[in-house]
Amino acid sequence: MLVCIVFGGAVELIQAQVGREASWADFRLDVFGTVSGLSFFFCIYNHGWRRYLTFLSFVIFLGFGLLEPTKWRLAEEFRKSAFPLLADFENSWLNLYVSPSYRAGLELEPAPVQWKGNNSTVARVEFGDGAWPGISLIEVHSDWRKYSELSFEVFNPDPEPMRLVLRIHDSLHNNKHNDRFNRTYNLRQGLHQIAVPLKRVKMAPKHRELRMDRIRTIMFYSYKLRAKRVLYFDNIQLNADSASAL
Repeated sequence: MLVCIVFGGAVELIQAQVGREASWADFRLDVFGTVSGLSFFFCIYNHGWRRYLTFLSFVIFLGFGLLEPTKWRLAEEFRKSAFPLLADFENSWLNLYVSPSYRAGLELEPAPVQWKGNNSTVARVEFGDGAWPGISLIEVHSDWRKYSELSFEVFNPDPEPMRLVLRIHDSLHNNKHNDRFNRTYNLRQGLHQIAVPLKRVKMAPKHRELRMDRIRTIMFYSYKLRAKRVLYFDNIQLNADSASAL
C-alpha cells in the first residue's frame, strides 16, 4: 500500500513539471483504489468475520472512488441535453464545467440591480492579480459544426472600461498564441451582448483551421490589471443559422 500511494503522489508531483497540474483529487483516487484493491485481496484470503470486514472495506472505498466519475458521467448527460447552451449559471450540472483560473474568484449570485431585465443567476467573476485571471469552460460539447456563432452577455458595473480576452481552442492546440482564436474586447460600463461568428473562430489559427468538431475549452480572462475588477457573465451559448453553419 505504501509503495502504491508513494508512486501515485510522485506521479502528481512530476505532472507539475511537464505542463500539467498536480491534483489532490487524483491522489485521493489513488488512495481509494489502493485500499479498495488490497481489501479485495484480503477478502479472498481471509475467513469468517475478517472476510466480511475486508469486503465491507472494499465496497466502501470502491464507492468513494466511483463517486467522482459517476458525477461527471451524469454531468455529461445533462450537458448534452442542454446543448447548444454552454452556461447559464443556473444549471448546477453545467456549472461543474466552469472554473476560475489564475487567482480569479467565481461566485454564482443574482444579477446586479444595474443589469436591468435580468432576474436570473449570473457568474460574478473577480479578476485578481494573477497573470491571466478569468474563468474557463472546460470540456465543452466539442462539435460546433452545425452552429454559426457563439454569443454571451457580459456586464461591467464600473465606470472604467476593462479589457476582456475571449480564447477558444480545440483538442489539437499546441499552447501557442497563434494556434487558437483570441479576441480582445474593451468593455465600457454597462451590458454588452456579444456574438462571435464561428467562421472567424475556425480560421483563427495561423497555420491550420480550428477543428470545429473537436472544440475543447473557452476562456474569458484579462491581464495587466492595476486593481481588482469585477465582471458579470450570463447566457453563453451557440446559435444556429442553417445558411452559414459550418
